[in-house]
Amino acid sequence: MLSILIPTYNYNIQPLIFELQKQAEELGFNYEIIIGEDDITSNLSNKHLTLNEIKNIKYYINPVNFGRAKNRNELVNKSKFDLLLFLDVDTFPASSNFLKNYIVFYGENNPSLVFGGLKYQEEKPEADKMLRWVYGNEREAVPFEIRKKEPFKTIFLSNLLIKKEIMINYCLEESIINYGYEDALFFTNLKNNNISASHINNPVYHLGLESNTIYLKKVDESLVNLKTLIDTKKINGSDMNLVNAYLILKKNKLTRFFSYIFKYTKLYLIKKITNKNPSLFFFDLYRLGYLCNLNYLQSRE
Repeated sequence: MLSILIPTYNYNIQPLIFELQKQAEELGFNYEIIIGEDDITSNLSNKHLTLNEIKNIKYYINPVNFGRAKNRNELVNKSKFDLLLFLDVDTFPASSNFLKNYIVFYGENNPSLVFGGLKYQEEKPEADKMLRWVYGNEREAVPFEIRKKEPFKTIFLSNLLIKKEIMINYCLEESIINYGYEDALFFTNLKNNNISASHINNPVYHLGLESNTIYLKKVDESLVNLKTLIDTKKINGSDMNLVNAYLILKKNKLTRFFSYIFKYTKLYLIKKITNKNPSLFFFDLYRLGYLCNLNYLQSRE
């Protein structure tokens, strides 16, 4: 009935796997849990290979680093059931009825896809991880009542129940190897093809918090991806405030000016978003400035 698909990269997956197994066994339905390891040098792989000895669990080590999109596509290809549940490896169900909530909702509504939501732990992390925590709480952990009003505005692959046929017909873009926006492109394609999205209040905790330095590096990488998707008109920004702001600047020929401002304020912006009380306003300015700077550098080539 249900294939639970979890891409991973050198992360201790056992707590999540055992919780999912426990819930699935209590429900007594047919299921499988498939994990795709994208780090061939992972120091946890020997430990995780023992999961293959457990019924209904399969742990695969990819021959090369597939990247986030291809790893998920490969998990879909390996799955045997028509209903898929995608979870990020650094998440954990917020409810002991997590799987049951999805199965009941699916049985009653037969949705094409349904997003359960994200939560972040209430306790503040150390100062060096505050940016990721604040951003997650403010921009990703959106309450169900707000999410359902604009189904494609806040939706992620990190906690998504979806029919396999949709993943087959609208697979993730494998040319996106580095971090960022492969999920945004996927959901844009679904929306453009009139695939409806549903929401329920069935969140997982997002546990993995990168340091400010690492997270900013990943943000920079993701913005390179986003710039390419904008240039190729694969993302139009209708559900993305950042893209809408960038397109307005570009339309009014202000990206070069904004890039100039960004050049001289970058260090100040980084200081404002990596302190113990990071400002998302300045974080948005940083991302917009980085996009404009990418556009300026491209125009000089």
